This record gives sequence, structure tokens and C-alpha cells, in this order.
Amino acid sequence: MIRFAGPFALCLALSAGPARAEVITLQFEGVIESVVDANAVGLPTIDFTPIPAGSPLVGTYTYDTDTPLTNGGTGFKRYTNLLSTDASIAVNGHQFDSAGPGAAIVVSQEANFSYTGVAISTQPISLPAGWSVANASNPYFTIRFEDATPQTRSLDLPSSAADFPTDNMVFVLDFQQSVTVDGVPYGGRVFVQGSLSSLTVVPPPQEVAIDVDPSSADNRVSLSSRKPKPLQVALFGSAEFNVHDVDTDTIALGDPLLTDPDTGTGLKAPPTAFRYRDVNRDGHRDLLLTFSLLDLQDLGAIDPSSTSLELQALLQNGGLIFGSDAVSISGGHGHGHGKK
Repeated sequence: MIRFAGPFALCLALSAGPARAEVITLQFEGVIESVVDANAVGLPTIDFTPIPAGSPLVGTYTYDTDTPLTNGGTGFKRYTNLLSTDASIAVNGHQFDSAGPGAAIVVSQEANFSYTGVAISTQPISLPAGWSVANASNPYFTIRFEDATPQTRSLDLPSSAADFPTDNMVFVLDFQQSVTVDGVPYGGRVFVQGSLSSLTVVPPPQEVAIDVDPSSADNRVSLSSRKPKPLQVALFGSAEFNVHDVDTDTIALGDPLLTDPDTGTGLKAPPTAFRYRDVNRDGHRDLLLTFSLLDLQDLGAIDPSSTSLELQALLQNGGLIFGSDAVSISGGHGHGHGKK
């Protein structure tokens, strides 16, 4: 994560290194509809006190859309061992986290399956404290995003909100065996099923173009003055990027090394002012931001060792943007690039 200061007190999961995976995160909510014994004839209801029908569920599921194809057939593709899998759900206040790889299957109507859409899962999962099963590798949860009627769809691994059908969103938490909770046994194959009422897809980080001090060709920043002039930074819009989509309350700027959470000690600083204008006169509205150099220095976001400044912010849809520009520092007394 990269840390920054300000009233919003957010932390963004973005490292200072050059590699940034195409990671998306699904955020979802729903409700449990039934708990049954999946091994018994007629699927009788289980009186599962920890998670009764009607219990709320909320969770997240993160994976890298660059995960390679594993296998498939006519009208379907499987992606096992999803890269960067990180899944977590809370059902009636009980927390279950991914403890193994994730998997996905994408289905089109040519497959003649019982549904078309996308299913994602993770197995095994960690159980809450006080919960136990005979075989810890068996429990899993899966979410199936189904079309109302069979559709012909792309078999690529979903990478945006448009790739997930939301007509019917089914949630399953399957222990595949009996479960003991705080010493109380619940027999049979405990099979928990519900439905999702909402889905938000947070896109992968997007790199954007910025210009530190657009009026200067060499981006020289002086730290010698006791009353330094404000630092202006232009965040450029384009045909692919609308600056009005930026949540301005989350904008922050700083040296990516000084503010690195693992090796730095500084905090990124928020702007003191902003306005919309076409800075580079390309026909697209830009965001011209003003930062206090005193704030940047006080927060440890810049010093004489700085060679670049990175801007980051969240979009209205929860996506992260980032951009950097080289700087030339003069004056001031630095403290290096933080802890090593």
C-alpha cells in the first residue's frame, strides 16, 4: 500500500515497483436462502443456528485477469489457479477467507450447460474460530453469475462489470461434510445457498498522464524558500480518460519511494485547490491541481533526494489511477528515502 495524509485517511494498494497486475476486485452483498443436507434424499433443511436462512452475507473476490487459460471445450473455458486470488466473505458475521487457489469457468450457450455466464470459486477456505470439520481441504464457496436466458458470450476471463451477467447471482457455501461449531455438531453435508443483491466490479489500476509544474520544461522544484510558491500539477484528460470521473477527495501526491509503505516513512499530501481547464489545449478537459510544498515537506512526501512525484486517486467507480513525472529538486535538507 501507499500511504497518504488528509481527511479521507485512505490506503491504496499500489506498490512503488514497476509491475502492476491487471487485478480486479468483486464486491458483493446478498442473503442466505436455505441450509440443507446435500447428501440426503429430498435435501432436508438443517437447523444451522450459526447461519440460519435470512442471514446477510457480504464479501470480496480479487483475481488477476491475466491468468492464463487452463482448459475448456465447446462453449466453455476453465481458468484454475487464478493469479492473485484473495477472497473473503462474512456470513451472519462469521468470516471465511480463501486458503487456496481460486478458479473460474466461463460458459456460452454452445456448451449446452444448465446455465450461461460466469462462475468463480475458491477452495479450501479458512473457517472461523471455534469451527471444525473432519477434512479441512473440502469446504469451498462459489458464486455463479447467470444469464436469465442462454446467451452467446465471450469465453475470456471477465475483466469488467459488463462481463458479469447479473440476472441471477447464486452464492454457495458448501462444507461437503458435517460441521462442528463451538462444540455443537451439525450432521449431514452442510450446504448453504443464497443469492446476491448487488455486485460492484472495481477495475484494475489505470496509468494516467501528469505534468508537474506545466509552466516549466525542467520541472524544477525549489525547497530553499521559507515561503515556497504553490506547486501545480496537471492531470491530463483524454478520449479514454475523463477527469470528471476522479474522486477529488482522494487525490494525493508524493515521492513514490519516500511514501512507500514498506521502505518509506512519508505520507502523500492532498491538494489545496483544483480547477478544470484544458491545460495542454488538446480539446480534452484536464484537472489542474495545486499542492503546498510546505505540506509535502512536512509530511515527508518530498525532499532533495526526490527524482519523481507520483499522483494517485480513486475514480467514482472505485478504480485506482496513478501517474508520475520526473522532478529536479534544489535547496532544502533531505533525510534520504526512508527506512530500508
